Amino acid sequence: MTPEAQRIAIAEACGWTGDQLDKVDDLGPIKGYKETRWWHEKYSMWPRKHYLLPTEPPNYLNDLNAMHEAEKVLDGAAARFRYAEILHGIVKRDGSSHIWHAAAAQRAEAFLKTLNLCAE
Repeated sequence: MTPEAQRIAIAEACGWTGDQLDKVDDLGPIKGYKETRWWHEKYSMWPRKHYLLPTEPPNYLNDLNAMHEAEKVLDGAAARFRYAEILHGIVKRDGSSHIWHAAAAQRAEAFLKTLNLCAE
């Protein structure tokens, strides 16, 4: 799974939606050009207003704050326990044994595996 595909899978699992909208510049829409704009009800006061939305989903693989928000999606003790187990295995595989030192990319990998969004 490419890093971009991982970011998109995590974003969608966290409630982000990517919409294809007309690409715009200072003069308005550029005919024949589209771009993906991402929105989330929690973060968008005016959903689907193209000039207020990011063109990329959060950078989960490099941003611990974004992964912290993603981890909140894990519903129930069983999912959080499974996530911790998977994360421990990833961190141990990479040469450590402490999940609290896990990098954003390691947390993203564990998150995807917990939700069965990629192969283990």
